[in-house]
Amino acid sequence: MSIIRARDAEQKLQRKQTLLDAGWELFLAGEGQLPSVAQIVARAGLAKGTFYIYFKTKEELFLELVTTAMDELFGKLNRYLDQDEVSATGCIDVFIQAVDREAPIIQLGPMVTGVLEKNTAPDVLLRFKRQLLSNLHECGDKLGRCFPGISPKKAARTLLTSYAIVLGIAQIQPPQRSNSTVWQEPDLEDIRLSLQEDARPIIEMLWVQTFRS
Repeated sequence: MSIIRARDAEQKLQRKQTLLDAGWELFLAGEGQLPSVAQIVARAGLAKGTFYIYFKTKEELFLELVTTAMDELFGKLNRYLDQDEVSATGCIDVFIQAVDREAPIIQLGPMVTGVLEKNTAPDVLLRFKRQLLSNLHECGDKLGRCFPGISPKKAARTLLTSYAIVLGIAQIQPPQRSNSTVWQEPDLEDIRLSLQEDARPIIEMLWVQTFRS
């Protein structure tokens, strides 16, 4: 199959998004297994060579999905912090709800260090980490202005720790989409965790400690 190159910026963005959407759909259908490049381009209806115009590896594609989800998460938190009245409880509410709605954070976040980083070019990985750092600094600065007793640096660290707590819970909670009947067994109830019921109390304690210190 010959490669028909996108002729303008909009076409390029559309093709890239088509690949991202195809990769995400296949990941969900595969119950957490990364699809191959061949599977992704087949789902997208594009030539295999087209994939490598936009991404060097499949891991890079999935790292971009995480980046976009993280940007959405921090965007929601920043919009809340731009309001006239904010509270620590409100921040936690926005954080938990935003994380819960950004599925790539929950399902791909735990794979970043152990899977996605291993086959991603150093420059791409560095860009991902710098984007995360930029988001943390921006949000930390706003938290510092909203709550003068907290330094922007400490606020950013609290956000990062909250994110780590979410990833920890995400690794041992039941998959959102799975054909397995194992998690439906009644006697496994005590090891079925959720963000709202289990991550939230830990994050609340962390934030209370931060605001008091």
